[in-house]
Amino acid sequence: MTTEVSLFVDGSCRGNPGQAGCAILQAGGREKALVDGADATTNNRMELTAVLTGLQALKRPCAVTVVTDSQYVAAILGGGQAKANRDLVQQVRAAAARHTITVQWVAGHSGHALNERCDRLARAEATRRVREWAGSGVQEWSAEWGGKMVVVNFKRYGSVMALNQAFGDRWVYIGRANSHAGLVQSPLANPFKVSDYGGQRGAAIDDYRHWLWGRILSGDTAVPDALRAINEKTVLVCW
Repeated sequence: MTTEVSLFVDGSCRGNPGQAGCAILQAGGREKALVDGADATTNNRMELTAVLTGLQALKRPCAVTVVTDSQYVAAILGGGQAKANRDLVQQVRAAAARHTITVQWVAGHSGHALNERCDRLARAEATRRVREWAGSGVQEWSAEWGGKMVVVNFKRYGSVMALNQAFGDRWVYIGRANSHAGLVQSPLANPFKVSDYGGQRGAAIDDYRHWLWGRILSGDTAVPDALRAINEKTVLVCW
């Protein structure tokens, strides 16, 4: 008799790429929680890793219902074309070939108890990795002058010319691109808009912080180079 298993999966990524974790709950008379993680990766890769970890934990062929809030995962398991993450997609499909797979999509954060639990475990693993890296010595490039940074709003000055007149070559723009104002996007620009977080500025800043670590740990030198260029005389300009 084929064992029936419900595989609840979720992935979490703090930044994109960034630190991430995934959580899996298997229910088939018994329950088992598995947590995995990766560094400088993406949310979709963690969603796939969650499925792969769960399927590989099964010792024999089973009838598996994969419960996910990821439309990407549902599409891949349904035979959809993979334009990215082909290495993981191939591994997932190879692991799935041993089983009879059914996919059940659920809306994220809709109160589904096991989906919410997976989400909490995944976020906890991502947060653990963030904190681990924060104390790992990768901050050695940080400025050591210990002064107070001056930050000004571009709109207060209205033009690049006005900033030049006020601060000379001391000012550094750290925002998104604005061609009308003549501002080139900074490597330090925050890609997360407060409006996308229901006005919760703290949540947007938190994801921005993790995104910065992800850029540094992925080998992108633009972010640390931009930070090294800042000193006690620098005037930071935001939008």
